[in-house]
This record gives sequence, structure tokens and C-alpha cells, in this order.
Amino acid sequence: MEFVAGGSLRTHLMRSKHFDLQTTKFYAACITLGLEGIHSKDVIHRDLKPGNLLMDQDGYIKIADFGMSKTGIGYGDRTNTMVGSPAYMAPEVVMEEEYSRAVDWWALGVIVYEMLLGTVSSNCHWPAIGGCIKVKYCSLSILIKHSV
Repeated sequence: MEFVAGGSLRTHLMRSKHFDLQTTKFYAACITLGLEGIHSKDVIHRDLKPGNLLMDQDGYIKIADFGMSKTGIGYGDRTNTMVGSPAYMAPEVVMEEEYSRAVDWWALGVIVYEMLLGTVSSNCHWPAIGGCIKVKYCSLSILIKHSV
């Protein structure tokens, strides 16, 4: 990959705290185009987060760090390895279930939330049969509680 002079999205978020709606929509569109590109090549990233999103000198985002990506995952294909950064993981990854490339879209949603509000919630609620699954990240361990 060529040198990307603009730094990471993480750096810009830390400096700005959060972005306005127009800036967030622009960066989300850049990430969407990037995800469409890698998904069209049957690749899922699985570790999409602001630190892996680099800005070029014109402010466009490039997806970087494919160390946890997986190839050969086309539309409808599934895998089940638990990899990624906990705050950006989709529920099915956390619960060690099979998942598709939709996990990258989940991570994009978390990133959009973070760009608008300046934080990633440590408590996420996902609908599930019989109630909700509450996931709280504590150091390196993941604690899953079922509530009815």
C-alpha cells in the first residue's frame, strides 16, 4: 500500500471529538465504497475500526490492515472465527456463531455512531429471542448476560 499522508480516522476523531453530520456522511460514503470494493472480491475485513481507516491528502478514506481479513467469502458464505476489535464486533462474532460479510456493515454502523457522538458505547443491546443480549467488554474478556 502506498503512503497515506492524512493519518487515521482515529487520529482525526481524537482531535475533533466528533464530526458534524455532513463530514460523517462523507466518510461513511467513502467507507461504504471501500467495503463494496473488497466484498466484490469476496473478502471480508473483520477488523474495521477508525484506526484501520486511513485518509489520503485529499481527505478520502482508504481501508487498511487486512491482517484479520478472510478471502473466499462471497454473498451468503459464512465463517465462524472470532476475530476483530471487541467494540466493533457484530453480535454473531461475539457469540461465536457463523457470520457473513455483514459483520463489516455492523462495524461501519458503530463507526458512524462514534463519528457522530464521539464515543463507542461499552454497553450494546441487541434484540434476541426471549429478550436482549447485553454485551459488556471488560479488559480482554467478554461477559455475556441474557435478560428476559
